[in-house]
Amino acid sequence: MSILQEADAGRPVNEIWRTYGIRSATDYKWKAQYGGLEASDVKRLKELEHENGRLKRMYADVSLENAALKEVIAKQLYGTATVVHQDDAAWREFVSLFPPLPGARQIFDVTLDLVQTSCGMAVPYLSYTGDRELLNEWAAKKGEEGLRQYREEKNQFSLDDIPTNIVRKSGRQ
Repeated sequence: MSILQEADAGRPVNEIWRTYGIRSATDYKWKAQYGGLEASDVKRLKELEHENGRLKRMYADVSLENAALKEVIAKQLYGTATVVHQDDAAWREFVSLFPPLPGARQIFDVTLDLVQTSCGMAVPYLSYTGDRELLNEWAAKKGEEGLRQYREEKNQFSLDDIPTNIVRKSGRQ
């Protein structure tokens, strides 16, 4: 910025180029980019360029995650899964792999044996709109004992009426 100000003050540009070891192309580029701006304007421009780069990287990350999810959904996955409940020996190992989620009651340890692609004609369009906080808020209101009672009352069977053994595994039966 000070180099451009020297030129604006009337110092010959050839002399400025020699003093600072810059080429004429650099000088012309700087004039096009920063000519007429005050130092505070240039600082703000640099901050905005940095923020713009950060936002572009964030968008690219989210787009990549979205694309990865769409790719997984468009596949047919074959394998087995084991349910790990809170009172199982493996719970601590698995739960440490995820961000904290107070209402979590089980983790599925999945082993995939075969992945096939699908035509994708029935795969829904997905768009990420944000994380849901409802479970966290609900679980915080319930507390640990309230969550245990809820599991005893509501989580004895899966949606397709298969026993979950959640109470037996917690030693409360």
